[in-house]
Amino acid sequence: MNKPINSNLRHLKVVDAEFYRMKTGLCAACGNCYDCSIQGESIQVCTDYQPVIPFKKLDGLEARFNTFRLGFAWSTRVKPGQSIGLLNREGVKFGEAVVEAVHRGDKDEMLSDHAAFNHLMIANPHEKPAQELKRLIRNMYGPNYLANADGFTVIYLNRAS
Repeated sequence: MNKPINSNLRHLKVVDAEFYRMKTGLCAACGNCYDCSIQGESIQVCTDYQPVIPFKKLDGLEARFNTFRLGFAWSTRVKPGQSIGLLNREGVKFGEAVVEAVHRGDKDEMLSDHAAFNHLMIANPHEKPAQELKRLIRNMYGPNYLANADGFTVIYLNRAS
């Protein structure tokens, strides 16, 4: 079985829109780590780095979907056409997806505009997707998670494997 990938990307930075940098080392948090021939604990800059996105629930991740990420950091970490790794709750990579689009904005506006295409709403359609997704997020992460949010980054993905 593959070892878990570190999904704590708080210190991940994009440099010159070409490569990634992380002071704590990139390899432990890279979606390519299982197959990489150059990995090492001290690699802090890499052009082959594959960002990873963890999912608590794997429902609706089969084809085209979106994921909501708190804040705006993800809006600078990924770009359309880029491949990312998908991680399960335990941090094990279960697939890859290609970024189709990235949107960022006010949390209520993002919920209103994009909730219907969220993977959880695709798996379980709801009459009022924005309200239902807001409820699910609050239940999964706690009431303070949304209260402290300035906004969301919404990433549209197409499943590749």
